[in-house]
Amino acid sequence: SGEWTKYTVDLYRFAGQEIVFGINHNMSGGHSALLIDQVEFWIAGEEPDILPGDVDGDGVVTMADVTLLSMYLNGENPQITAEGMANADANADGTVDIRDIAAIYAIIAAS
Repeated sequence: SGEWTKYTVDLYRFAGQEIVFGINHNMSGGHSALLIDQVEFWIAGEEPDILPGDVDGDGVVTMADVTLLSMYLNGENPQITAEGMANADANADGTVDIRDIAAIYAIIAAS
């Protein structure tokens, strides 16, 4: 606790291109500082597709997505990509919370 990890990212392959990046963080641990768990880069215009409810990014919405999101909301630190976090906002209200689990259940029930 209290230690910083430094990462160097080589952005050379993005030279001359507009880049977009996503930051995934888990504030459920009660920390007062922003803890960044994951940063992803992609070329502008090639942003990942959104599939509401597909938290694990496997292309389908299943109970595995409910489990992964439940772990996240319970303060565990599962590996969820920036795309997965965007998909986790299944009710599209701009916040990832328990209501998204209900929305994922509805997506599963409708399929």
